[in-house]
Amino acid sequence: MNRFEWILGGLLIVLLVIVAGLALTLWLRPVESGTAIQPAPGVLANGQTALSALAVANNQAKVWQADAQLLKATATWSAKDGRPYISGASSWAFTFYSPGATAVAQISVADNQPSPPLVSQTEIQLTPLDISGGWKIDSPQAVSQIMENGGTEFLSRKNDTSITMSLNTIGENGRMEWFVSLFDEQSDNFIALRMDATSGEVLEIVQKP
Repeated sequence: MNRFEWILGGLLIVLLVIVAGLALTLWLRPVESGTAIQPAPGVLANGQTALSALAVANNQAKVWQADAQLLKATATWSAKDGRPYISGASSWAFTFYSPGATAVAQISVADNQPSPPLVSQTEIQLTPLDISGGWKIDSPQAVSQIMENGGTEFLSRKNDTSITMSLNTIGENGRMEWFVSLFDEQSDNFIALRMDATSGEVLEIVQKP
């Protein structure tokens, strides 16, 4: 199993977690304490970028555990929902890790409101990369990259396509990476892109026509 097949399989599991996290938004509540990470400028009105949603999720994570660190950010949406691919997701799911509590927490953000943390213990010691200076490429820029590298042509041939994005802060090569994929919902065809979330360098592109 190659790297992309492994990531694609993992994303299916992540999507199940997103659904569970979004169900918790029935109990959404605003967070008044903590210091927010500043979102990227030009946040789009009809969708949330990853960094703008993180500003909300990070506050909630710090209320949960002061040493909480971001592990992953994920989102999936479709143009069929009336939201263009470049506009941003309606919701994002974030996974945070607390070294002190040896636990992970899932927090989803919809309409700028965070869900309560869904917490589980873990025996694995993790060392996420520092997002404060390392995460520079927001989700719209990552979407633009896949569109410029075959995504636009792929969409011209597919009618029912969803986009999935995943930011990973545990990098084998010491870097944060975006994984962006377009899936045709009527077949198993896809185009997927892996890129450096700090420099914007495209690392790998795989496509199944």
